[in-house]
Amino acid sequence: MQTEDKTTELALSARVERLSESIERLNARIARLATALDVSLEKESDIERALQCDAAVQGGGRQRRMQEELRGLLVLRYGVTTRYTQKLGAEVTRDLLIYAEEKLQREGFRPGADGIDLRALEATAS
Repeated sequence: MQTEDKTTELALSARVERLSESIERLNARIARLATALDVSLEKESDIERALQCDAAVQGGGRQRRMQEELRGLLVLRYGVTTRYTQKLGAEVTRDLLIYAEEKLQREGFRPGADGIDLRALEATAS
């Protein structure tokens, strides 16, 4: 019985680690695109503007593709965090996002570069 519990715990830990790496890569790509496009994602209105990626986009084809990718990744992240919250719970999901944000900052990204407000996440942890 104890072996089954340990096996289940290890499997759950490995799954959470994979989910964490997935959210880290997603947030890093969002931050890189936003930086390359010189797009701020610090405020909710900035994110809304990025989601409105329409025909009035400035720049050439590459710029347009990057903006469309940014928009798609923002939508994807919303779906992923919604699923994580449903399957793992709000606390675990919040912790995964906090960890991913801290890692981005250690890699040199400015706070909020990917549209996640670390201070707001940490405040909900208290």
